[in-house]
Amino acid sequence: MPSKIRNRGNNNYQFFVPNGYDATGKQQGFIKTVTASNQTEAKALYDLFLRDCVQGKVLASSIEKMTLSQFYDYWKEKFAIARYAKTTMACYNQVFVRINAALGHLRIDKIKPIQLVDFFAQLSKQDAKNNDTPFTDRSIAKYRELLQLLFSSALKWELTTSNPLEKLDKPRTRKKQKEIPTQEEVVKFFDCLSKAPLKSQLMCMLAFAGGLRREELSALKQGDFNAEKNTAKIERAATYIPGEGIHIGLTKTNNSERTISLPISVMKLRESYNAEIKALAMRRAKRNKVVLLDDPISSDKWLFSQPDGSIGHPHALNSFLKKFCFEHDLFNFTPHLLRHLHGSYLLRNGMDIAAVSKSLGHSKKSFTLDTYIHTIETIEDETASVMQNVLSSIKSQKKHAK
Repeated sequence: MPSKIRNRGNNNYQFFVPNGYDATGKQQGFIKTVTASNQTEAKALYDLFLRDCVQGKVLASSIEKMTLSQFYDYWKEKFAIARYAKTTMACYNQVFVRINAALGHLRIDKIKPIQLVDFFAQLSKQDAKNNDTPFTDRSIAKYRELLQLLFSSALKWELTTSNPLEKLDKPRTRKKQKEIPTQEEVVKFFDCLSKAPLKSQLMCMLAFAGGLRREELSALKQGDFNAEKNTAKIERAATYIPGEGIHIGLTKTNNSERTISLPISVMKLRESYNAEIKALAMRRAKRNKVVLLDDPISSDKWLFSQPDGSIGHPHALNSFLKKFCFEHDLFNFTPHLLRHLHGSYLLRNGMDIAAVSKSLGHSKKSFTLDTYIHTIETIEDETASVMQNVLSSIKSQKKHAK
């Protein structure tokens, strides 16, 4: 590999190790400036630099001068795609569009905190979305999250000497209180659900009684169920990525891969649903005058499939619930809310936080505790009420004894 050592005066030497040419024919390479007392010392330092270049420990000068836009592409290709789920990357790509428009042209090592202040202030303005509605705190947090990942990576890889985002005050955000249906609204929902198609009933019951995420629900196969033990294995997730279609991959976290116990009523509902699937397949075969050779409910088949046997859309339950709740004038139930109710009812019925966390497939018990703190506080309030009734009863008994 050819090399150059340039004496810039005042004991400063610039090293240059060529490394090919760019698309315009301009020579690319690795550059470093050092201080050395003489040519011999500079040559020794250069040899160390050359070794690091050969071993891939030094970034080319073109990389060191990357704009934020160029760095995002580099970060994705070299690091993020292998680390994050496809859905996460799709979200980051969408978020980066606005970041790129505002900051993408700036060199990543030259971005100042004040420029980030201006960017976040713009997101908070009334016309941020061009529809007179500013971004929510949750949406702005996504932009902050991605910028934090980019700047922290650039800092680790020594492309910049500081993370400008860390010099900004953390935004004050108010955590939005979840809207939870009353017991009467829950009863009304399930009463109406009993008249819905079996497929929709089963999807809702698995989300509620099993605590499944919609991505886990969509990726269930017939073979995941154990009829003898009344259990189901959760070991994959299906997500929809715009422009790419349905992606089947790992569960959200390692703890999300689990085996759940299901009520007998849910297992029987699945049996009825499977009988319906088989009868429908036989009628279709008879109508088309063909012999039904493939078992539509064999272990390798998707539980919720399309007519052609392909996996059902992960958003199918969302679509059903939105229409169903509107038509029956119900509380706005969602797949996530049904899963949330699963955790709430377990806690209310005496299950400890560790067991609830395991049932839901949370990565940490602390996350479960934070998510269901309102339920725990309600239970504590109820406990105080119960104890007050006990004390009142004791006092009453004492009076009668006298």
